Amino acid sequence: MAISGEQLKGMFRGLFPGDSALTDKLAVERVVEYVALPYNSNTANTVIGLQTLPYSVLVTEVKLQPGSANIAANNTNYAVLRVDYDDAAGGSVTSVASSNTTSVAGQIGALTVNRDATLLATTTAPVAVAAGNQLRINITQISSGVTITNPTVKIKYRITGV
Repeated sequence: MAISGEQLKGMFRGLFPGDSALTDKLAVERVVEYVALPYNSNTANTVIGLQTLPYSVLVTEVKLQPGSANIAANNTNYAVLRVDYDDAAGGSVTSVASSNTTSVAGQIGALTVNRDATLLATTTAPVAVAAGNQLRINITQISSGVTITNPTVKIKYRITGV
C-alpha cells in the first residue's frame, strides 16, 4: 500500500516548531508522565487532578510506580487505586481504570520502586475521554492504609479530536 504525500506530511506534523499536531487527522499517541504527585498518605481518600484535556483522547494504558519505597501486599492495610475523569464542573466522575488494590488478593499486590504497576492494560478496551474533562487518580486507604512515596503515574493516550 502506497502512502500519499499528504499522509507522509501528516506523519511528521507537530515535530517542528510552529507546526501543530492537533491539526493532523492522523492519530497522535502520547505518554504523559506525572512525577512525584502531591500525595498525603494520612488522608483516607486522596484525589489528585492530573490534567484537564484540551482535546478528546482514547486512554490506552495507565501505570503507577512508587518513587522511593517498596510496598508489600497486605490484606488488612492497603490502598485502592483508581484512575478516573471528571468534567471539572462538579459533574459525575467516570472510571478509566477499574479499582486496583495493593492487597495480597488484589490486582496489583506489592509495588516495587522504579517498576510500573499496570492500572489499565493495553489489552483492555481504550477509554474515550472528551475534551474538557480532567484525568485524576483516586487513592483510598483501607484500614490504616499504606504510604505510596513520591508516586509516578504514566498515562498513554491517543488524540482523537480537537
